[in-house]
Amino acid sequence: MARKVLTMDVRLTAAIAAGLDGVSVKVLAAELGISRQWVYELRRRYEAEGLAGLEPRSRRPGSTPRQMPADVEDRVVRLRKELTDAGCDAGPATIRWHLERQGVVPVPSQASIWRALKRRDLVTPQPKKRPRSSYRRFQAGLVNEMWQIDPTSWSLADGTEVEIINIIDDRSRVCVNSVAVPTVTGVRVLTALIDAGEHWGFPASVLSDNATYFTGKRRGWEAPFETALKAMEIKPITSTPKHPTTCGKVERFHQTLKRWLKAHDPPIGCEQLQALLDRFVDYYNHHRPHRAHPGLTPVQVHNTGPITGPGTLSIDQPVHIRRVTVNQEGTVNTSPWRIGVGAPWIGHTTTLFIQGNNAAIFSGDQLVRHLTIDPTRSYQPTGKPPGGPKQPRQPKPIVSTMTRDTV
Repeated sequence: MARKVLTMDVRLTAAIAAGLDGVSVKVLAAELGISRQWVYELRRRYEAEGLAGLEPRSRRPGSTPRQMPADVEDRVVRLRKELTDAGCDAGPATIRWHLERQGVVPVPSQASIWRALKRRDLVTPQPKKRPRSSYRRFQAGLVNEMWQIDPTSWSLADGTEVEIINIIDDRSRVCVNSVAVPTVTGVRVLTALIDAGEHWGFPASVLSDNATYFTGKRRGWEAPFETALKAMEIKPITSTPKHPTTCGKVERFHQTLKRWLKAHDPPIGCEQLQALLDRFVDYYNHHRPHRAHPGLTPVQVHNTGPITGPGTLSIDQPVHIRRVTVNQEGTVNTSPWRIGVGAPWIGHTTTLFIQGNNAAIFSGDQLVRHLTIDPTRSYQPTGKPPGGPKQPRQPKPIVSTMTRDTV
């Protein structure tokens, strides 16, 4: 029978104090639900210590040689505070990663670190938190197979609301771009994606929500962002409406970023905010492990994993962005080509995206022209009849031949 620690029974106390004379130890133990060996152990304690020997004792072992050393536990607590104050992730996995790089030997396990934090009352219970096992997880198999893009709002020091466009790689979790803009437009999200592609290589597909600057297919039209992606042979993918978990990776990135931003002074303008974003992206990509890849930073996964890219285009084929004003001939001049766009656009400042022989020209968010450049000719005609639309003939004015004398 298993040994028990229980409040001392009066009969047991009396029997032990009397030396167990005239008492059936077997019967007494059975009635109290304890073993006979435990009765005799209590008698030895009584003889050595008196009544104090019958009090319940701690079951904690006399020594715990495998427990985390006190100095390591203090370092764990110190790291927890430093990371939390900086707005960074401060979970057991991250703390262990930092301890390993600080040369702590042996490095305690994540479970040991969690127990140390719990002993110091640094763990907040979350009994209602949904277990991770209940989620249906998806992860792209290749680097640059899919990017997730989404904007989120942030407040400047004076309370002005601005937007942050975040783009992450679904496989490696690398943040390929994080850009502060006054407002989100189709050209700005496309420019953010192009800038990221020139540095990290272009993706095979882009996942976004159903905002109008991303897509119009559910409204019966095609957004310029979708048109430009197709021109670069990148597949646009949109999430199901009212299912934000589809873009859960970039949504989770928003939370991590905002927790870090809250730990710093509010920026005065978009330039200061961009400087903060650049600092965070460097830390996030290079100096912290990601829970999706234990012990590895996003950049390590990106640099070692198999990589893919858009359609049949080479992933290192650059995309050139140029700001060009339509001249009086109705053309956009970009060496070595002259691209016709038509007289209605004369004087408009356009944004020109060129990748290989594919070109897309925008005025604001409006697509002016999408074409495949003919490399054998310098002028790329519009395909419309020359001269523009014919003006209706104006009637000739009636000139009276009557004179004063005739009247």
